[in-house]
Amino acid sequence: MGAATKSCSEPKDQLGGMMRRPLILMTQLAVLVGSGLPQRRPVQEFDFTHVSTLPHGTERVQFVTSSHAYGITGDRPIASNDGGRTWFKMRIGGPDFRIARLFASGPLRADALGYSAGQQLIYRTADGGITWDDWTNDLRLPKGFRALDLRVGSNGEVVWVGGSFPLQRQVSDLDVGESIPAVLYRPNGRDVLRVFRLSEGGSHPIDALVGPATTTRLALSRDSAYVYQSDQGRWSLANFGPEERGLVDARPLGAFFLDSSTGWLSYSSGALFVTADGGVHWRKVMDGGTLWPDPRKPAGFIRISFRSSKLGLAVGWGVMFSTVDGGHTWSRLKTPDNIWDFGLYSNDKGWAFSEGSLYQLTVSHPNRTR
Repeated sequence: MGAATKSCSEPKDQLGGMMRRPLILMTQLAVLVGSGLPQRRPVQEFDFTHVSTLPHGTERVQFVTSSHAYGITGDRPIASNDGGRTWFKMRIGGPDFRIARLFASGPLRADALGYSAGQQLIYRTADGGITWDDWTNDLRLPKGFRALDLRVGSNGEVVWVGGSFPLQRQVSDLDVGESIPAVLYRPNGRDVLRVFRLSEGGSHPIDALVGPATTTRLALSRDSAYVYQSDQGRWSLANFGPEERGLVDARPLGAFFLDSSTGWLSYSSGALFVTADGGVHWRKVMDGGTLWPDPRKPAGFIRISFRSSKLGLAVGWGVMFSTVDGGHTWSRLKTPDNIWDFGLYSNDKGWAFSEGSLYQLTVSHPNRTR
């Protein structure tokens, strides 16, 4: 009987051990989850709703509010007052005026920069594009200066102007046209323009100023990035530290500043940099081969926008991406078409521009976590 009793008790002990082991493993797993495994991260979800088929040849679109938008079709400006559902052509200047850039600073105010008979002209509208006034002379730009980008304050005053001065050199008895990149600054609405000739760096004109008029910190040319240091009142080449040598053959593409300190800058090598001190110092957060492994194809973000220090969106060569970790890693979005540009006019609403179509972009469940 004793032997029988022992033989019956062994399976019972084994079963008890088998039941205890899963409990121990579950306890250990719970400790790992609570201490060492990655925590849940915010999730961005996106919806694209078709709004309209854009006029043939539309190259650029810019929304000022959810209702008011401007664009360029060929060399003619267009506008919409109903969220992009319908568009109308705007008449600016004479029949030979050709628009190059359009800068909207409010629902009714916009500036158009273009050319007529070889002369650069700047027009302004204050009624949403119905009428335009030539105010080239009102800007009082220095002689010979070629403007390419403007930043307009809330009062309608042009604060920053990016462009270049012509530079003629005699080379082998031939006149070779070059330029000196330059930025103009009108402090506090004063009439006197302060001129910054950016002699260091390349010879390409400043064609992009980054940020609104009050917090402009970055100026981009085809081969250089310049940072404005307000405490010193000067522009200087951006400092990329040890990564600088890898950018010799690359050009700055897109940039975005969340505030006066935090910003991102993309290069044609595919690399992405971030600054936390207003652009004085930059560190690389993504290498070019991460999203663009084929060096024979175009790389880099053309448009960047962040809703917080972690949540961001970007477009690069028809593909749209999102990040939840400040730009270290990116996920490709499923889009209805190749997306070439986008913008946000609120925290969860915006627009996306494809080849011939306009979409409303909705960020859904912005506070959801997983």
